[in-house]
Amino acid sequence: MILILLKKLQFCNGNYEKNNEKDIVVKEQNIKLIEHITIKCLSFSEMFEFKKKLLFEFVDSNNRTPMGKESFKNISIGTWFQNQKRKIFTDKDEIYIKLSQNIIVKNELNRYLNSSTFNKTLAIFLEYVNLNNKIPTCKESFKNINIGTWFRHQKSKINTDKDEIYNDFSQNIIVKEELDRYLDPNTFNKTLEIFLEYVNLNNKTPLAKESFNNVNIGSWFQYQKKKINTNEDKTYNDFSQNAIVKKELDRYLKNEKIYTFKESLVVFLEYVNLNNKTPITKESFKNINIGLWFQKQQNKIKTNKDKIYGELSRNTIVKKKLDDYLNKKNNKNNKNIV
Repeated sequence: MILILLKKLQFCNGNYEKNNEKDIVVKEQNIKLIEHITIKCLSFSEMFEFKKKLLFEFVDSNNRTPMGKESFKNISIGTWFQNQKRKIFTDKDEIYIKLSQNIIVKNELNRYLNSSTFNKTLAIFLEYVNLNNKIPTCKESFKNINIGTWFRHQKSKINTDKDEIYNDFSQNIIVKEELDRYLDPNTFNKTLEIFLEYVNLNNKTPLAKESFNNVNIGSWFQYQKKKINTNEDKTYNDFSQNAIVKKELDRYLKNEKIYTFKESLVVFLEYVNLNNKTPITKESFKNINIGLWFQKQQNKIKTNKDKIYGELSRNTIVKKKLDDYLNKKNNKNNKNIV
């Protein structure tokens, strides 16, 4: 049916008089219609070759690749080219090989691949940093990518905090601090000064996401701690001039975590339910000395009206233990009175 329509249109075009303006307009319309129908009838591979030829023609005429929504000869060649780029992952892909026959197109594809690879590796790098709260060491890999060496290479490209790569990395406070230190060693001292000012004002070290004077000193301090392995390290010495910070670092080096009452209670009750008994004084479970913790909680209880008693006595085994403890305590007090 389409072939018959094409033949009729071609026949009509041959019968129009050249000097008849109306005929010329109709003829031009028929030509466009023929072209449109012909393009629509092309196979996928034929369509690719057709648009590739148009792309090369555009590039040769303009000495550049087309913009996103740019058209050429009534074909949105810009959109087509963008779609082709998204299908390319390496310079070994078939589409890359076909399009890179033109040197200008090849240069654009290489730029695109480099940019795309950078963004993917950056995302993996930042995922590592967020998970580990630190910069990877030089030889460290994550998700089959040597992100340590990659980051070191990217750092070497940065000259100032105005560089595009710096901006890409500095969205993460831990990476920003590392880059600032790399660009200006005095940055550490400036941040340390702000950090110590906070500690002196608040009599404590900051929480992980806490900021002061527009600096995320919480994340910064967590990152600095990761660098410390012993109390001989330079970073330890820089911080430990402050007694509050020294105490926190000493606790950190001993790998002691400060647990809240609720955190300890959850672990304690888990132990009780698993073992059907309360722990002895020196017994630990999940890195918490729950035996000593329970003994300390018992010592705080005066009567069964106390809040701590109420929290602990929800478990029948613990309740019996606490009731025995209170009875013995009361009996002892009564003897002393007599």
